[in-house]
Amino acid sequence: MGRTEDRQAYEFSKDIIDYLHKTSGDSYVEISRKIGVSQSFISQVIHRTKNLTLERLMLIAEAYKTPLPLLLLGATREKDVPKELKPLYQSMRELLEQGNYFRRSLKRK
Repeated sequence: MGRTEDRQAYEFSKDIIDYLHKTSGDSYVEISRKIGVSQSFISQVIHRTKNLTLERLMLIAEAYKTPLPLLLLGATREKDVPKELKPLYQSMRELLEQGNYFRRSLKRK
């Protein structure tokens, strides 16, 4: 990978951890425990010095009982979506948010 791709991988890895933190309400410590990594590793991801491998992404999806494509969609920022795909992206995000709301309400019961 070149420098741009590396930077994008680090940034997207951070976005995934931030998305988990925001949608699950889990602290970074809880996230590290759930996915079986050290708190130091999560800190490195947040500070963009480590990125998430495909294998790690699959473990995260399993730990959070979320299909990997939905996890990736949730972490994708609208500014990174090509203009012609924005309407589809926005529709999918709305559905994803509804699902997250439903899941959080079940978690509280």
